[in-house]
Amino acid sequence: GIQAIGTAWSLINAGIADRAVAGAGEAPLTKFTLAQFQELGAYNPTPTVPFPLRSLHPERTGTVFGEGAGMMYLSKDYDHSSSIAEIVGFAAATESGMKPGLSENGDGLQRALAQALDQADLKPSDIDLIIGHGSGTVKGDGSEFNAYSDFFGSDLPEIVYHKWSTGHLVGASGALSSVLACLHLNTGIVSGHPYFPQESNF
Repeated sequence: GIQAIGTAWSLINAGIADRAVAGAGEAPLTKFTLAQFQELGAYNPTPTVPFPLRSLHPERTGTVFGEGAGMMYLSKDYDHSSSIAEIVGFAAATESGMKPGLSENGDGLQRALAQALDQADLKPSDIDLIIGHGSGTVKGDGSEFNAYSDFFGSDLPEIVYHKWSTGHLVGASGALSSVLACLHLNTGIVSGHPYFPQESNF
């Protein structure tokens, strides 16, 4: 989903399209999908309650699926009176050679962060909020957080995760996170993580 949004933005930025609707929907609650994630060692077959998916929690035990969608309307004409957000940079990167496709310090994520900020002509210190992926897996969440810590250093902004309330939407996760990011930007309200103690700062 987030790749679709990034591609649509790139087409508009290149003058190939004037507007687009982009995003994704996902219904991963199938035996096939569960078997794939079990093979990866990422699925939690015995989730705890009331918060079965606990991103970054020290006792996280794996991901739990949800179903949903996220869609965005993009236009080349940014109107401050009606537009709710502006995309100023987009990048993606991959890693290979390991079963989960992750390095300990999230090297691919760090490359994507650097490229996106370079496009936007921004510095790490300009970022106020990270919408994290946080799928609830031990290695995945650790790799992601290490990437943020390495990349932002002392300028590490607040991080918010949504999967505790939605589950992992797989291909629709990034699209829904993009929509929720717009809501955070417009309301100034960031949801907490109820499975952490109130005083916890991760």
